[in-house]
Amino acid sequence: GGVNLALGLSVTYAGINGTSYSASTTAPTGAGSYSATATFAGDANHTGSSDSKTFAIGKASSAVAVTCPASVVYNGAEAARGQLLD
Repeated sequence: GGVNLALGLSVTYAGINGTSYSASTTAPTGAGSYSATATFAGDANHTGSSDSKTFAIGKASSAVAVTCPASVVYNGAEAARGQLLD
């Protein structure tokens, strides 16, 4: 069987390259660039080690749909938000 190294493993995430995300053990979910640093302190049978990798979370796509009641007729004029034109 394998050795369970997870007991002494810690992972810290931080925002990089302009991404605002303070160092945390909670994985980020927002779009941006990040660094993940994993550290194993070692034990009686294993030497400690650490490594860092960078990764990015891309922006999610979005869609906007505009609907208008059939009773409203477009007259070509610009309307203020929330205003219905006759």
